[in-house]
Amino acid sequence: MKIESVKILFTNIFFITSRKMRVLIDTGYPLSKKRFFEKIEHFKDIDFVVLTHTHFDHSGNAAYLKEKGSLIVVHKNEEDWLMSGETPKPPGIKYVGKTIMRFSSLKSFKFPPVKPDIVISDVTKIEDLVLVPTFGHTPGSISIVLGDMAFCGDLIMNLSWRPHSHLPIFAHDIEEVKKSIQKLIEMGVKTFYPAHGKPVKLDNLRI
Repeated sequence: MKIESVKILFTNIFFITSRKMRVLIDTGYPLSKKRFFEKIEHFKDIDFVVLTHTHFDHSGNAAYLKEKGSLIVVHKNEEDWLMSGETPKPPGIKYVGKTIMRFSSLKSFKFPPVKPDIVISDVTKIEDLVLVPTFGHTPGSISIVLGDMAFCGDLIMNLSWRPHSHLPIFAHDIEEVKKSIQKLIEMGVKTFYPAHGKPVKLDNLRI
């Protein structure tokens, strides 16, 4: 098993390869097709693209990968958003998140629409990966568990300017976020790989 990552603007995306599969987790902010494939040029023959959720900084380039034959995976709660190419702006949490959203001119997040190939509604396995619904940041957020690691999208955020908490600064339901984090801990997760910031060990997790 090999795990690689690359940053698309401010979003970490992860590429997991084994003898049986090649899986990309998230696709980053929308870029031109040429620039996106330059960014991931060493990620070859992607079988599955698992979207942790459909905000534009995670699903922005999924349509390009669908054209290449990759299978797009999303939770059913966000299937319609993915196909419409638009997600509602999430509520800000506490002062920072609320301030950012207050001054944002965006009413929604837009990206090239794409029809998913696999729509999950419950815990789902793809070979050695376990796809776990972890709602809270959005109504259809997914974390991908591999052994004691979880690739968790925006369930947590490791922001250098916010060292006192790893909770996301935007969420539809922050209490649901906390429940989802606890769910992963109970599954034996010891390291969280967020889309924003460096990995966080369970012993250092601050919620």
